[in-house]
Amino acid sequence: MQSRRWVLQGSVAGLAALACRQLGAQTLPPLNPKLTGDLYPIHDPCIIRAGDSYYVFCTTPRADAPAQIPCYTSADLLHWERAGHVFAELPAWAMQAVPHTETLWAPDISFFNDQYWLYYACSTFGSNRSVIGLATTPTLNPADPAYHWQDRGLVLESNKGDDFNALDPNRVIDRDGKHWLAFGSFWTGLKIIPLDPATGMPLPGAQRQSLARRPGAPDAIEAVFIIQRAGNYYLFASFDFCCRGANSSYYTVVGRSKNILRALAAAPTRTFTREELLREVWGFRSMGTTRTLDSHASRLRRKLAVGRAVFVINVWGIGYRLLDGEAAS
Repeated sequence: MQSRRWVLQGSVAGLAALACRQLGAQTLPPLNPKLTGDLYPIHDPCIIRAGDSYYVFCTTPRADAPAQIPCYTSADLLHWERAGHVFAELPAWAMQAVPHTETLWAPDISFFNDQYWLYYACSTFGSNRSVIGLATTPTLNPADPAYHWQDRGLVLESNKGDDFNALDPNRVIDRDGKHWLAFGSFWTGLKIIPLDPATGMPLPGAQRQSLARRPGAPDAIEAVFIIQRAGNYYLFASFDFCCRGANSSYYTVVGRSKNILRALAAAPTRTFTREELLREVWGFRSMGTTRTLDSHASRLRRKLAVGRAVFVINVWGIGYRLLDGEAAS
């Protein structure tokens, strides 16, 4: 495998370094030595390009509270600066729904209909009493007079008696222009539900559908992210355990399908093993896995009409490749 320094140099793969965290009084060095500025701590990052700038949003560090969902900005993907927060404090409805929560988690950013749409999650560790919320703004530039995040409130929720977990939201627009929200963490795995494109909320009467799961305790699958490219949908997910420092066993898997609901359409009542998930359900190919350190896989999306994506993944075990529109191989 090629060295990380080579594959990360001058590319968005350097965002992986943003997941590094402080260890006691010692600050971990970035994986890419070219990165400078405000780099720590960032967990569960998502990124979007707006004009000539890039913006990263992430899970709220406890040290930032009461402010929620920090934003970082860069003109070149190398030097990063803090750019405020989405909320000055936890939304009142979220505090009421999840009383012991302290921070908002795992944001997902997209752009369409002349607005930026940011989904976020609120929960407590190890619980499926969770909620997903939505905030919108016409611009990401804090210097723009139009800059203002409006909280749209509750999108969906899960309760302790449910068999799913409303975490890790990811908005998807399929090739037919239909809007979906993918989500899920542990329990019975990854889910998807159709959205009203005008409101960003689930369509009236919409039902959750299953995408993928890992049967048997502890059902360790989460952090779903779906993009479409060259006629395929690519589903990224994280397996095993984050947030355990050097004992973290987290890694990212990826599969592809011609149908965004391939898992459901293939066998709506069948439970799949890990190997079947990789090889059968989503038409998964052996594209390799990427080890991650104490963080969800970076979620990367550019500002385009339907949110085409930029990803850095480990392909066939030979190193990182940058997928950027039609430029990637």
